[in-house]
Amino acid sequence: MKGALDGPARWISQEIMPALASGRPFLRKLFLGMIAAATIMAGALAVQLTIVARPFIGGLDFYYYIVTARDLVQGAPDVSPLRYFYFPGVYSFWKAVFSVSDGSLASLQWAYVAVLWANAVLVGVILATLTRLWQAGALAASAYLFEASRIEGFAGCTEPIAALPFLIGFWLWLVLDRRGKVRAGLMALASGFGLALYVKQQGGLLALGAIGLLPALTRDDPQRRYGALDVLILPAGSAAVFLCAIALEGGGIAAVKTGLLAAYGYLPHGSWFDHLARVYGATRPIADLLLAGCAVWTVMAVMRERGPAVSDAVMLALGLAVFSALGSLLQFWKRSYLHYTMLLLPSAIIAAGLAIYLVSEWLRRHARAAARFPSPVLVLGFAALVGVTVTGTAEFIRESAAQLASPTQWTTKEQVRGLTPLCAAVSAGDGLLLIPPLENRVHWYCRTRPVDLKFINSWDPTGPDPYIPLLSEPSLKYVFVYSENNSGYDKWYFQGGDWSRFFEAMDRLGFRQTESFKQGRLFQRTPA
Repeated sequence: MKGALDGPARWISQEIMPALASGRPFLRKLFLGMIAAATIMAGALAVQLTIVARPFIGGLDFYYYIVTARDLVQGAPDVSPLRYFYFPGVYSFWKAVFSVSDGSLASLQWAYVAVLWANAVLVGVILATLTRLWQAGALAASAYLFEASRIEGFAGCTEPIAALPFLIGFWLWLVLDRRGKVRAGLMALASGFGLALYVKQQGGLLALGAIGLLPALTRDDPQRRYGALDVLILPAGSAAVFLCAIALEGGGIAAVKTGLLAAYGYLPHGSWFDHLARVYGATRPIADLLLAGCAVWTVMAVMRERGPAVSDAVMLALGLAVFSALGSLLQFWKRSYLHYTMLLLPSAIIAAGLAIYLVSEWLRRHARAAARFPSPVLVLGFAALVGVTVTGTAEFIRESAAQLASPTQWTTKEQVRGLTPLCAAVSAGDGLLLIPPLENRVHWYCRTRPVDLKFINSWDPTGPDPYIPLLSEPSLKYVFVYSENNSGYDKWYFQGGDWSRFFEAMDRLGFRQTESFKQGRLFQRTPA
């Protein structure tokens, strides 16, 4: 085995690495040219992917958010307080989009694409600043968009919106800390943590990235070393920003309580380890490189005096990225929805990029220091780096190419066409109760107003009892009851209780069946 490696090892250690390290013009220019070409091509394809995927953005959660935001913007008096099951930052975002756009579905989809682009750009800028390699930043930005297509990122979920203020805070902290404005940088980061929580409950998990900043307590530079007051800025600042945002939104403590109870009451499906295994499989090779980043940070933290020289900024940024990503894995405790991964994806890519950069720098410095650097060690180092990098890459490329050719259609033309008969049978602006209340696409395309429960004790309420009181709501004009055969979810839903009482209550209150469709039956309140 050793003999088989001697030839390649000698060539790598004595030719390639010294050539790149010493700047031999031909090889260096060829290498950089290839990287630049690959970077530009990847960026163009990533942008193209978002453009072709844009018309299909629109999962179940997306339509719930935009229908709720639409009704809030239009001043509807009966918007259910149940909306605070999701923290109100997501509605603040979509209300702002409505206020600066024409409110069309296309404009809302473009706004979501802009959020994805902003996340990608910030990931790239942060990594390029730390590595001083624009190619690293551009490739990281492209990787973010490609990976988003694999993990439900184009469904129109909340996580990219929550990650955006965190990334802005990350970037400002990096810039201000470099300029010696330590407390201003920490306050910027704290604001990012607080606003991420304001958008989504799980966004608060990003604040666990603060653990990665603990090495700053022992910085050599006393002007930039964190003190006791600096340590308090992050939790106090995050809480203050979050509470101010809640107060300005108007939901107050009731909104916080509802959101926390919703998160606590979310029923678990499956085990945490099974959920993590699914996420790991869907995010390779980024997941592998995140683990490499964890290992690199640990080595740097344990061997700070004897380890490879690295700037404080790089070490702290790596720690922030690693621990914010690891902290976000806690959200998979109950469910395995892949779109949850969009919350930690920016941090994971930053950590992955820094891991590659730091290992490459270490190898480059050794190659420069000793042209006869022990070949087996060099080969093993390269093998480890390349092995981690390419593991899962083939699947990543294959799935990204498939998404580019045919993006996931979160809302299909067939679904929209299927709503046409129902929309023709109801009046825009009137109250409509859906049983089960899941398909908010109906409210968007039919322009009806949802009549929702005011409060529930579980995310999965089955049985008629919570809905019978809603039949007396003055704003309610229509009830649409899905057929049990419409989907597996509908079949499960209607097995949860005796729904005959609900139909008896409808009959008593003057609701009569007016239409029957493939999806279900429409009832309308008749004049008394």
